[in-house]
Amino acid sequence: MNIFDINLDKIKKIIIDQNKKGSLKLPDNLDSINVDIPPKQFDCDISTNVAMVLSKLNQISPIDLANKLIVLIKKDNVNVDSITVKKPGFINIKFKKKFWNEFLQDIINDKIIFGSNPKQKKLKHLIEFVSANPTGPLHVGHCRGAILGDVISNILKFNNHDVVKEYYV
Repeated sequence: MNIFDINLDKIKKIIIDQNKKGSLKLPDNLDSINVDIPPKQFDCDISTNVAMVLSKLNQISPIDLANKLIVLIKKDNVNVDSITVKKPGFINIKFKKKFWNEFLQDIINDKIIFGSNPKQKKLKHLIEFVSANPTGPLHVGHCRGAILGDVISNILKFNNHDVVKEYYV
């Protein structure tokens, strides 16, 4: 699980609760709602497009909807330091320093498997390594290909994919 998925789940829970109360209409599918890395000019940790996705359906401007949602997001999350709204309706969230310290401690203590995505669909992969040409001279590219193939395989295995490595000749 990563910080983006954790906060996306929190935001989806908030808007689903608002939908149950009748104060917010939701589309059939919430897949277009994202939590991402914000642009560098914004002083925040994460950014979401939830207000822009829901604004047309609710017949309200993204800025107005975002201003309503930031109150709910901050109320339910004690780790939020500040929330701002930027045109055209992005909600930008900055976390407290205490949150980052606790997050790193959880990673160090193996409470969070950092970098793994348990929601990702597991696939089968065949990673072929480029071998050195036996009739030509060795060069750095041969080593580079072996390292890249091994690293890609290890990342896929870490995320529980079925990986077969093959040294391609």
